[in-house]
Amino acid sequence: MSIYYKCVYKRQSLALQERLAKRQRLAGEHTSAQNREEEEVEERMNQQHITLDKLCQDTKLLDKQRDSIWAQYQSDMQRVEENYNADLQVQQDMLKEKLQQRRQHKLQKLAAKEETEREDLNNSAAEGQTDPKDFVKAQHDLMIQQQQRRLNILEELDETEAEELSMLKQQLDTSRGQLLLEHDQSLYENLQARAQLSEKEARKLMKKHQIHMKNFQERQDEERERQREQLDAKLAQRRRKMEEQSATTQAEQKMLNDQQERAITMLLDTQAGLTEEARKQIMKEHEQNMIAVNNQLQISRTRQQKILEQKLAQRRAKLEAKTKAKQDEKKMLEEEYEEMVQQLEEERQQALTELRKRLAEETDQALKAQDEQLGKVIARLQLGQARRQSIIRRQEKAIKELQEQLVDKVAESGQVSDTKTERILQNHYREVELINEQLQTSKERQMRALQEKLEVKQLNRQRAIEEKLDKEEKEQLKYEARRGSLSASAALTKLLMDRRHQAAIDDLEREMKLELTRQTDQLNQELEEQMRGELEDREKDLLSKLAVMGNMSKKQLTEAVEEAVEKVGGTADAKKLTKDLAKRMKRPGTAGVGAERDEDIDDYRFRPKTATGDGYDDGVRPGRLPKLKKKKPKKAFTDDYDDE
Repeated sequence: MSIYYKCVYKRQSLALQERLAKRQRLAGEHTSAQNREEEEVEERMNQQHITLDKLCQDTKLLDKQRDSIWAQYQSDMQRVEENYNADLQVQQDMLKEKLQQRRQHKLQKLAAKEETEREDLNNSAAEGQTDPKDFVKAQHDLMIQQQQRRLNILEELDETEAEELSMLKQQLDTSRGQLLLEHDQSLYENLQARAQLSEKEARKLMKKHQIHMKNFQERQDEERERQREQLDAKLAQRRRKMEEQSATTQAEQKMLNDQQERAITMLLDTQAGLTEEARKQIMKEHEQNMIAVNNQLQISRTRQQKILEQKLAQRRAKLEAKTKAKQDEKKMLEEEYEEMVQQLEEERQQALTELRKRLAEETDQALKAQDEQLGKVIARLQLGQARRQSIIRRQEKAIKELQEQLVDKVAESGQVSDTKTERILQNHYREVELINEQLQTSKERQMRALQEKLEVKQLNRQRAIEEKLDKEEKEQLKYEARRGSLSASAALTKLLMDRRHQAAIDDLEREMKLELTRQTDQLNQELEEQMRGELEDREKDLLSKLAVMGNMSKKQLTEAVEEAVEKVGGTADAKKLTKDLAKRMKRPGTAGVGAERDEDIDDYRFRPKTATGDGYDDGVRPGRLPKLKKKKPKKAFTDDYDDE
């Protein structure tokens, strides 16, 4: 799943960069178009001024006439530009408002659809139709799907709005061009009248001017095409660098994961005393820890890369400002610019190298801490498991051995028929089977309650995380907007917040899995302890009944217990077990074993503790079952150390 989400984030990052590049390209083309329009107007007026000066040199116009005609032409051109700019601003504002309303309506509709999808998913989880693990995966898939859909819609809106703004500007440019031609025609008509030119001479001057402006526009178109090709080449180069960097990062991450996998495998192979369950638990904790380490390193890498890109962007902005301010020294500045760009690239590569070095050091530190933690887990599991298994085996063997001895003694005494002995044993087996069945039922019910509780907890925590990260993202974007850097910095901010969100969700999922594992293990341990106590209590009841049926004295019982304990080879407290059995033999129910009833067994019900809340929960109202006082079973065996 981690690889899957990394691929998704890689695609989203590339798509975000593409969208940012398109916006930058549109902004650049808009600025270039404005510059071309200003250059065209300036060139047009310079050409007309040259024509007027030429007529003055040819004594066809007086200086006073020239100045009057030029002032009128300047006034007409200025009025055309002012009207054009005012009309363009008004119509652009109207169109932008219309497009903004359309965008808001479409995004609101999309938001409502996304909310409905999330509610449907949450409702299915609340009704218990979805497994928690499947629910979390479905929620992640839905989030990625919604993000991709939103990104596609935003890209579609950007393209549509750009096309409509371009069409509006083309219409206004056509009207403006027509007005410029009309004023040029008016200028030459005025020249024809004041300079006493023939109609042929006036048309020749007009045609010459039109040819010059046509050639100038063609040169502008060629320059625009050249700049577009350069921009496309830069964008393609940037895309290739991003892909190469991503491939390098993935290769380094894969090598790191392979090394850790081999290390943990070799470590487990050296621990021959571990069970398969313990090995799986260790591998599971190792995988979770590795995912956490990878996420932390990825966030650190993105954050430091963002800082690096911001520094490079500031230096690039200063360089571009310096280049623009010294256009007269174009050739020298081009060489200096190329040199500084090369220097920036070298500094960028050096910074990336230092970044990889710092990340490698952080990785080593994190892995060392993880190795220490795994060593402690392995030692704790080995010691605890060995102690528990040793105590349980000795207890079971001793009681089993004592049961066989007492059954043989009862059979040898001949005071009780084999049928009655068999009946007592069958009743005992029925009690054991009933305890096992009720334990399993209680375990299943409490596991469901535990899973529901953790599911609700996870959903609440996830909502809190999303709200916190959304708030932080909005504050960061506002800060970027105030700085006027809603470009690459904002894109990296968005990417960083998305990765922080995914890392937080992954951490939450791992935490909930570990919490479920811990509480499940605790529940199983409690239920097993209760079952062991109940079974031990039943075994001792059976032993006391068999001792009564065999008319055994206290001395005989003591000898039988010591013999059974000696056979299992443990350091058992035989006196304590003998005393416990002797007390049970004096109970009224044990003394009257011959009057034993089957309904005594049918009325018995196992009452384990619940996994949540306090007290007991057996699903039955108080007072419905007979009150059976259960004493906490005493251990028949002791050891030199306690179970951890």
